[in-house]
Amino acid sequence: MVRLVLRPRVVLTLTLYDLKRSYRRPLTLFWAALFPIFMITLTVYVFIPTGGGAPAKTVRVLVVPEGEGLLDHCRELAKYMNNVTVGEHRLFNATVMSVELDEAIGMLRNGTYDAVVVVPRDYPEMLKRFKIHVKVYRLAGTLDQMSEQFTAYAVRSFFDASGRYVAGGCLVYLAQKLKGAGVAVSGDPLVAYVLERAEEVAFNNTVIEEHEVTPRKVVSPEEVRRYAAGVLAMAMAFVEYLFTGILGAGSAIVEKFERRYMERLLSTRLSPWELFASLTLRLLVEGALVTVLCLAFAAYALRAIYVVSPLSVEALFIAALALVAMLLTTSVGVMIGTVFRSAEAVNAVANLIIWPTMFLGGIWLPRWMIPEAVRWFADINPLSHMLQAIIGVMTYGRPVTEYLPTLAASLALSAVLMSLSALLYRRYVTSFLER
Repeated sequence: MVRLVLRPRVVLTLTLYDLKRSYRRPLTLFWAALFPIFMITLTVYVFIPTGGGAPAKTVRVLVVPEGEGLLDHCRELAKYMNNVTVGEHRLFNATVMSVELDEAIGMLRNGTYDAVVVVPRDYPEMLKRFKIHVKVYRLAGTLDQMSEQFTAYAVRSFFDASGRYVAGGCLVYLAQKLKGAGVAVSGDPLVAYVLERAEEVAFNNTVIEEHEVTPRKVVSPEEVRRYAAGVLAMAMAFVEYLFTGILGAGSAIVEKFERRYMERLLSTRLSPWELFASLTLRLLVEGALVTVLCLAFAAYALRAIYVVSPLSVEALFIAALALVAMLLTTSVGVMIGTVFRSAEAVNAVANLIIWPTMFLGGIWLPRWMIPEAVRWFADINPLSHMLQAIIGVMTYGRPVTEYLPTLAASLALSAVLMSLSALLYRRYVTSFLER
């Protein structure tokens, strides 16, 4: 007969006992303490740029002639490309070589250059007609899609601007000729005005005022790492929820049954609800401890920037959403442990869920870094929405009310999954006793 009682004191005692057993294992201490500290530190200091920002991208361009008599045009084109700067950084590194197209394409494919610009035979004739005609070859289909897009945009923008520059020169020349020829324009003030403006704006008719806006509490570019450390700390906590909840819960259930530990527990007249409650409480405590560890390490060791006070309503919202995330992963782990009843099967299924969710579900990798073909997974992943809500409040200072629908939906989903996992756990224990 299965008892359906739930005694809080018994649950607490069993939880403390399991926590002591868990933290006595060196492997638990490694994954719950050393691993998150290592990952946060490595990512902050290796992948997050310092005050100068990310290393500026220089597009390596090879300029080649299509035929004889075009080398001077190639050199002139390369000279203008090498004069293009963004701030103090040179945008292009253009080199002129008189080689066959196949050889140039080979250097493009092996990564020596990012683009090959071919000056065609009709280039001089097109210039006489105030047009620019070039052939551009660039890499496509590599793993670095962002560099591909940047190269395409930079080269296209340069030649678009060159074409407008040539047209502007034509306009200035025409205006000067009209004035020099003594064409009467005094009778038409509008014509006189247009000619004056044409000379003035032909080569530079754009005024751009650039202003950099940093995130809250980031007063200088040097603090970008501090800002990112807070985001990574919370992302690392969610990674731990995946391992602690899904793999930890499933493994704990299988371990108790495979080692016949469950028989000894049930002989003490413990109920399935007490066992389930103690397992859930233990995993919540482990998740809370690793969350505090990640946030505290980022705050004190890496000087992470948080925009919320520990005693504010925002902090309460963050804690509630983190708790819901832990419950969700724990319920999934319990269901895996009750359905797949061997350590090997639980380990395999849990890892099949954890790793894709971590890297493609918008947890460790931000959504903008995920390929568009699989970004839908991050868009439907509830853990990703919970993490983004926490980061939005904790790092960006957005209002809690903006994320109340996320909290409500996550709470409802976790409640359903927890109820289902509790029923599966009770049925599993009941069938075990009846054997």
